[in-house]
Amino acid sequence: MQQARQTQIGGLLSRVASGDRAAFDMLYEATSAQLHALGVSILKDRPIAEDALEQVYLRIWSEAGRQPESGLSPMAWLLTLTREMALERMRAEGLPGGLTRPDPVEALWLEGASLQALARREGRTAPAMRELLRARLAALRGGRAPQEAAQGAAR
Repeated sequence: MQQARQTQIGGLLSRVASGDRAAFDMLYEATSAQLHALGVSILKDRPIAEDALEQVYLRIWSEAGRQPESGLSPMAWLLTLTREMALERMRAEGLPGGLTRPDPVEALWLEGASLQALARREGRTAPAMRELLRARLAALRGGRAPQEAAQGAAR
C-alpha cells in the first residue's frame, strides 16, 4: 500500500514537472492534509501554517523536476520541503521553537536537533540517547507505547 502511494505521488510529481496542472491538483488532494498537519505541528499556528503550505506548493510547482535528484522518496521530499518552510517561517515570524519540550524523536525531526544536543538536553550520554531514539522509533514501527520503549531503553 505504502509503495503504491509512493509510486502515485512520484508519477504526479513527474507530471507536475512537465507543467501538468491537473496532476498538480491531484497531488494537492493526495498530500495536503498530511503536509498541513506537519506545518501546524511545527508552527502551532494554523493561519501561519496555511501560508507556509501555500509557499510549499508554489515551490513544488517550480521544483518538482528536482525531486528525483534529492535521493528522497517522493513523500519524504514533500515532507522535507514542508519542514524546511515551516522552520523558515518560524524564524521569520519570531515564533518560539515550540511551546512545550518535544519528545526526543520529535526534536530530531521537527527541530533538526543533533544527537549530541539531545543527549545534553536529556542529561544522557550520546550512546544512551541513541539507544533511546532506536527504542522510540522501534515502538512507532511496532505499535508499542513510547513509554514502554523508553523504559526498555533505560534498562
